[in-house]
Amino acid sequence: MIISNFEKEIMNGIRDERIYSIKIFVELFVDKIQMKENRIYSGPTFNSFIPSIDFNNGVNVITDRDKVIKFRSLVRILTYLNANGMISFYHIGNEMLSQNIYSLLCMNKGQIEVDTDLFYMMVPFLNQEFLANNELSNFIKNDYVHESDLRYKNESVSRRKSEKWTRLIAIFSIITNIILGSTQFILKPKINEVTIKNINQIADQMNKPLIDLTKRVNNIELQLLGMISKNDQMNTDTK
Repeated sequence: MIISNFEKEIMNGIRDERIYSIKIFVELFVDKIQMKENRIYSGPTFNSFIPSIDFNNGVNVITDRDKVIKFRSLVRILTYLNANGMISFYHIGNEMLSQNIYSLLCMNKGQIEVDTDLFYMMVPFLNQEFLANNELSNFIKNDYVHESDLRYKNESVSRRKSEKWTRLIAIFSIITNIILGSTQFILKPKINEVTIKNINQIADQMNKPLIDLTKRVNNIELQLLGMISKNDQMNTDTK
């Protein structure tokens, strides 16, 4: 999931318990002005509950041109956090419900009223407050990467490193075989030029350089395998 800077700000606010309701979100992130009207406004209906508010006392009216984008980001984050067990919801009473609903007031044809689009967008969260779980703190600490995604990422990195070392060993083995073959080809004529009575001495002279070289190659391969094993162990400990 790609998370914008604004959405990260929302998550940080939820983690720090600065954002816990729609009303608080509007207060912190949405542009608004205070206005008055000489009337009492009722509605919209929410689960048979009909709130009302006196505009004579003054109300905050949203003027933010990006209000839809901001509220969509809030819905997206709340939905994601809930699906991944990083947030808990708690039902609230009618008074707080009214405050959430009337935090969505906008100007419509010269009158103050609840924005219909925002209302229906926020319906699933209007009668609830939300509180972060420990998982959200871990999520933010991991640079906004979920633990399951982080494990997959670490495993992928470990697998790529192991594959890299495996390829290096394979290449090293090929080069070694070429060197061994070339050495045997070069040494054989020289040995044939030497008059040696004992056939065992010939075998020893041919094999000794090859045996020494083979031992060195085997030592290098063991060192490479040890480095791979150590790298895998470090990745396992990290997880």
